[in-house]
Amino acid sequence: MNTAIPVFDPFYFPTKVAIIDDERECLSQIGLSLSDDYACDLYTSPIQALKSINYNQIDTVNLYQECSYQTNLEIDYENVDNNFFRFADDPKRFNKYSVVLVDYSMPEMDGLELCRNIKDAGVKKILITGKADMGIAIQAFNDGVIDFFVQKQNADFNSILNSTIKRLSHKYFKDLCSHSMFFVKKHAPYLFDDGFYERFQKICEMNDVAEYYLKRNILVSEFMLITKTGDVKYLLVQTEDQIKAQMEIAVEEESLMPEALFKLVCNREIIPYFAGRCVYESSYKDSWKNHVYKAEKYKTYIYSLIEAKDIPELALEIMPYSYKEFLNKFYMEH
Repeated sequence: MNTAIPVFDPFYFPTKVAIIDDERECLSQIGLSLSDDYACDLYTSPIQALKSINYNQIDTVNLYQECSYQTNLEIDYENVDNNFFRFADDPKRFNKYSVVLVDYSMPEMDGLELCRNIKDAGVKKILITGKADMGIAIQAFNDGVIDFFVQKQNADFNSILNSTIKRLSHKYFKDLCSHSMFFVKKHAPYLFDDGFYERFQKICEMNDVAEYYLKRNILVSEFMLITKTGDVKYLLVQTEDQIKAQMEIAVEEESLMPEALFKLVCNREIIPYFAGRCVYESSYKDSWKNHVYKAEKYKTYIYSLIEAKDIPELALEIMPYSYKEFLNKFYMEH
């Protein structure tokens, strides 16, 4: 594996798929072939589709402008990855498009012209072709105009589309974060670790996680995991550097810290989380057990999955608008 490329993205949320085909019957068949977990907008007019796609873009200007204009990498990094959480507060986040599925041959505008006119270069494009258009599709793929192409006649058309949409939607977010990958690699090496990603995927699958957002503090990183129904969990992660910093603080505060807590920290058996930080204070002398979480070890990392309600410091005042709520409303309107 090329360690310069992240295995998974530091944040992700479900997005819509735009499907464009001037033939209504073909359009309906494609829509029905996709998983119910995808919110699909169907368009017979490529011009109307293009207007909608360009209107519903993810605004990344504010997210990365610090990286573009500042030179202090530490400041840039903190500004960037701590902004990922802000997407969870946006009720319109699920209306964004990350993947476009478009037929090549249409009278109003062909599929490649539509792809070239999508303003967000990161949007992933899948071209649907007939046998006669294969040469055009291959050339468009080689030129970077499209990200994938599939023939309508392919026997595995449905399964190919579903797996490709899933893969490309995640790639959309990975590419979205490419501006900050230097900072992320330096401070969040687990994003580049295949083994950790496998564990992360299992956690997400077992807990029906639909979206997640990374936030890194000096002594601990937090993945806010939001289920399809809007329940919130947190995956706390500490890297080797964060553990060392935690140990230094523990040694400095050994005289203040209860012996049992000091031993747990030194043995890397727990992740302490005091008032949104890892720093122990004397005010926690009698309640410290309520602020530490049993850790699992993997390579040089330790991590702990906990319910949001078990961390008062991370409790949300307003629960996020869930993907299930969005889908229910979406299908009622369609």
